[in-house]
Amino acid sequence: MDRNEKSEIISEIKELLESSSAVYLTDYHGINVEDISSLRTQFRNEGVQYRVFKNTLMKRALKESGKYEKIADQLIGMTGFAFTTKILSHQQKSSTNILVIKKNLLLKPAMLRVSISTEVS
Repeated sequence: MDRNEKSEIISEIKELLESSSAVYLTDYHGINVEDISSLRTQFRNEGVQYRVFKNTLMKRALKESGKYEKIADQLIGMTGFAFTTKILSHQQKSSTNILVIKKNLLLKPAMLRVSISTEVS
């Protein structure tokens, strides 16, 4: 990946960060392509955009945007990012957690507006 491609990806990430009111992190280690595709579809139906970026590019975008910087410490290993423009209600989180558990996807801490939530309900 050349410098221009990296710059474009960082810009894309910054746009997602700016337009999101919450960012959920996942550890997708051991999840097959079929399950990730199904998960993306279900997230999309909930208004959530699920993406995977290199951790180093995400850290750079976080620093440049100044938004959600506290999640940078959680960017270890295989991390997926669920961006949403709304904070999920308790009921939505419960249904999402059931989906996540069924797909063996582990939730990492989430950044909701300005605080970190480390609880999975």
